[in-house]
Amino acid sequence: SARVSLSLTAKRFRGSSSSQSFAMDYIGQKHAEIIYHVVLIVSSVIGFIWGFWVQNFTMTFYTIAAGFFVACLMCVPPWPAFCENPIKWRESLGPETDPPSARAIAMQRKLKLNKD
Repeated sequence: SARVSLSLTAKRFRGSSSSQSFAMDYIGQKHAEIIYHVVLIVSSVIGFIWGFWVQNFTMTFYTIAAGFFVACLMCVPPWPAFCENPIKWRESLGPETDPPSARAIAMQRKLKLNKD
């Protein structure tokens, strides 16, 4: 039941806009990683200073944990800002001109060995 609802949700998410890709591109991944590191470092510094000021390690932990969750919310979903440079794949020219796949080559070698 949970598996079915998850697959239906994924289909709905993918099918919501056929012209828009929800995959994060490489430049978007780089930006997300930079944002993630900056948010974690800033929250760690603030948490250390705040915890030192109030002499309570729990406050340090809570501040760093809050920074972690904020960073996750900012960087994990494929926000449209991270999808601005999609990869342009080459169109297939057809099966006659495409190079053979590794699986097809292996099958040809097997057939050739079996004939000998």
